[in-house]
Amino acid sequence: MKRFKKLASMLMSLMMVLGMSAVTVNAAGPLDKTAKITIENVEDGSTVKLYKIWQANYNASGDSITGWNKADGTNFADNSKPTAEEINTIAAGLQAGTITALDTKESTVSGTTYTYDVTDGASAYIAVITSKNGSDTIYNPILLSVKYAGDSTDLSDATINTTSNYLYGAKTVAKSSKPNVDKKAEATTDPTGNNGDHETGKVGDTVTYTLDIAMPVYPSNATNKTFYITDNLAEGLTFNYDSLTVKVGDTTYTIDTDTDELKDTDGNVIGKTVKNDNGFDISFDYDKLNYVAPVVTYTAVINEKAVIGETGNENKVTLYYTNNPTSGNTYDTENKPQNQEDENIQKKEDEEKVYTYQVSFKKTDDSDEKKPLAGAVFGIYSDRDCTKLV
Repeated sequence: MKRFKKLASMLMSLMMVLGMSAVTVNAAGPLDKTAKITIENVEDGSTVKLYKIWQANYNASGDSITGWNKADGTNFADNSKPTAEEINTIAAGLQAGTITALDTKESTVSGTTYTYDVTDGASAYIAVITSKNGSDTIYNPILLSVKYAGDSTDLSDATINTTSNYLYGAKTVAKSSKPNVDKKAEATTDPTGNNGDHETGKVGDTVTYTLDIAMPVYPSNATNKTFYITDNLAEGLTFNYDSLTVKVGDTTYTIDTDTDELKDTDGNVIGKTVKNDNGFDISFDYDKLNYVAPVVTYTAVINEKAVIGETGNENKVTLYYTNNPTSGNTYDTENKPQNQEDENIQKKEDEEKVYTYQVSFKKTDDSDEKKPLAGAVFGIYSDRDCTKLV
């Protein structure tokens, strides 16, 4: 199971170029106004909206920058060190219509690299990438710019890789991430898992389920931080709601039955639960997790309605998240994502089956008539060494 284990890369130096706001460039000849913007490692079929937020103004002869045209609401506290929070605030405003870009270009990526040819000189952009439906990749907004380096009259290209990270404060946040959920089951009849890929149990056995989650990576000030799971069991499994626990790092959270909140022993809350007919929903408070992936465990009992044989008893989990964290609002247990028609909500699913069997035996003698033996007693074991009596 992949987890988001470290956030190590610093914000790439080419992103720290907005200090040019107070600079006037004078050159012996006309300044070049062409450059290329490149975004690498973008999934095929993704949509890129490139919002121009700054544009250099040139004099009539084109050999000097005389100032800057900036979209309202796109300044940074320190133009030489833009932060992820500022970038995402601007991106959210651009998508909501509260900030109007100087220009917007939209295109669909063919292959794994997005390129855009700049033809009007030094400028700054924010790229909002939305993965195609069914993709498991989330892209956070990316700031790019093209500028003149030193005394050069040539514009420098801007290249960004979506696998690198943003710095804010003492932490970094990935420009892209791949959420996932992996479900495992352990039945009591065969806890060693030696029965092939099957987890088997008899009626009355308790099954322990574990959900390992690779969480989405959202910026701290994203408007949509949907992180939601729903789990449903077949009628042959009786869900034990009180057994539901979530572990985040070394801290364990259990259900407060009065509020349905997930709390630790100090009363800290990381989410809220809802009990369904035979399952549950969890809406995680994304910011309380501090980028540490939660591990969910619970138990269920195999009951008399269990399906006998190879069909098995199904248990499915669904993880809901957004692939556009700067658009829309966070869904929760009061406003469930599975009830919405929202193109920005994506899901990942996994299922686990538990099998139970019914076997009939008749003990006979060794005569040709194979007469039944009265009062015969024998045992059935789940292992070859006959140490685990069923």
